[in-house]
Amino acid sequence: MKTTKLVTLGIMALIILTAGLLLAGCTESKDPTTYSVQDDAGDFIELTGHAQTVVCLAPSLTEIMFQLGMGDKVVGVDSATNYPAEATSIEKVSDYTGVDTEKIVALAPDLVLMDKTLDISGDTYKALTNVDLVVYRAFPQTVQDITKNIQDIGVLVGAKDKAEELVDDFNTRVSTVGTDASGDTGDKPVVLYVIYYDGTSDPWVGTTSTFAGSLISTAGGECKVEDTTGFSIQISLETIISMDPDIIICSRSTDWPTPSKSSLESDSTLSEVAAIKNNMVIEINGDLIDRTGPRMVEGLEEIRTVIEDYHG
Repeated sequence: MKTTKLVTLGIMALIILTAGLLLAGCTESKDPTTYSVQDDAGDFIELTGHAQTVVCLAPSLTEIMFQLGMGDKVVGVDSATNYPAEATSIEKVSDYTGVDTEKIVALAPDLVLMDKTLDISGDTYKALTNVDLVVYRAFPQTVQDITKNIQDIGVLVGAKDKAEELVDDFNTRVSTVGTDASGDTGDKPVVLYVIYYDGTSDPWVGTTSTFAGSLISTAGGECKVEDTTGFSIQISLETIISMDPDIIICSRSTDWPTPSKSSLESDSTLSEVAAIKNNMVIEINGDLIDRTGPRMVEGLEEIRTVIEDYHG
């Protein structure tokens, strides 16, 4: 009887052990979770498992990755990337002449992040998707749109909780600016955002459908350059004179020449424009306005300070 009992117990133990090994094998072979988001171009981006290697084709998207604590996953960036400092040593895969598709393919990224603003024709997107790369296109046009990009990227790279934390802080700061602006008395100042003007051609400016226009309105100003494309445009000096902005904000950079402020102030054609007469041509770091990343809230706060100074 004892022998039979021992054999029975041994068989049971073997069955349990075998079942455990089979279960472990099933767990290891189970397909990873699929993560899906819809980008700003309307395309559904689907990944099996979180992206482990990422190429960023805009400085704003590189900044989002680092803010999410995922900078170590970034294997390629564009040449304009200068923040944070550690991002400058990452391999450059694009510059002002275009994108090096072969370089990107060689890096074999799980995900490519790009800004549609920098690919108006869609040629870069086509070139990348034609070689079976997964591409997420950002195209934020309002202050709140940037929160969607942060959340989407967080989902795709495995930083959902950190993304929500960033968005909560972002929204709190934006709300504070909006509350301050709602308390302004008197008319809203007309604010013109000049991206570039060197006196040789019409100025490039932000419009009502661009991110800069959204920043201006959120901060308590009025953008009068009407456009629906979502891209910056050129306007004539005559249009600026007719608009007569109270404040002109110019994009400033330490990486390339930004002569806009001096060019505007020295142009005799514009001498009677209110902003120029009243010394309200103000430079702000363009990286905080032109780049639709987490730091844009700092640009929003700076614009708000300028409008508060205007109100006195």
